[in-house]
Amino acid sequence: MRTVGLLDVSKYSENAGDHVITQAIRRELVEFGSDQWPSYSTHRHPSLGEVLQLRRADLLVAGGSNMLKSRMEINRQWLVTPDLAWSMRRKIVLCGVGWWQYQDDPNGYSRALLKRILDPSALHSVRDSYTEEKVRRLGFEVVNTGCPTMWSLAGSSASSVTSRPDTVVTTVTDYNRDPARDVSMLRSLARLYERVLFVGMAEQDLVYYRSDLQVEGVTEVGWGLDTLNSCLTPGVDYFGTRLHAGVRALQRGCSAAVLAIDNRAREISRDTGLQVVMPDGITDRAIAQAVVAGTAVGLRIPLQQIAMWREAFWRRLNA
Repeated sequence: MRTVGLLDVSKYSENAGDHVITQAIRRELVEFGSDQWPSYSTHRHPSLGEVLQLRRADLLVAGGSNMLKSRMEINRQWLVTPDLAWSMRRKIVLCGVGWWQYQDDPNGYSRALLKRILDPSALHSVRDSYTEEKVRRLGFEVVNTGCPTMWSLAGSSASSVTSRPDTVVTTVTDYNRDPARDVSMLRSLARLYERVLFVGMAEQDLVYYRSDLQVEGVTEVGWGLDTLNSCLTPGVDYFGTRLHAGVRALQRGCSAAVLAIDNRAREISRDTGLQVVMPDGITDRAIAQAVVAGTAVGLRIPLQQIAMWREAFWRRLNA
């Protein structure tokens, strides 16, 4: 079997969503030895020793997140220099990766970079139809498997909870600030629920909340994945702007819907049926209806495409 490394979006990241993604990648690919793969941060430039390891690796799995962009030279999600690209030349296999926002076609630099680093013989996995089309137009074989964080939701059973819970967990996004929008969301939640628990997925979310968003009836709990997990207990709902907080809620058996502030939630909703509310449609009724419908039961998880990618990846490992 070939030597594999993981391009890890969670390493050196304070964003709890990145950790939800990497945990899913490790869990879903454990049959391929993913629990033993060395990880290389996508947020920092590798050390000299890591560069040497990257050169020796046969394959590198890029796991989740908004790693692809039409202008890769200014991509904070994935720091790839031309020199580093040579160390990863034609080694990278995509697994549930997404495209950053709705964008024009990649510029010449980005097309050349992606053609240099992506494995031309692999079947690549992306998280939504929009990204699928972008990658296919670059000339790669690609399949839409959805986000790996949602693969385990296939076959979920119905919740035993029959009435609306009195508690909801909510989030905001510090790098997509819109105080009027986010205050409107928080006020709606305060009217709908007896307890509204605010959790930051990153520390800067708390900074944003404290400076611009404090609403009566909303309680700040803290930030980070451990805090989120401790709040998402049976019988608690989730509604907020952070997509992977919503996915973690579904993983833990909670009802969840997402305020779709960017292309990620919108595209995943179109493909899978994830419940979303658009920013211009924030009302008490819209939120309540989305959350009630927001169980993992009935989500369209593309099991056939996932199986196809797994089989192709196994063949690539043993080529």
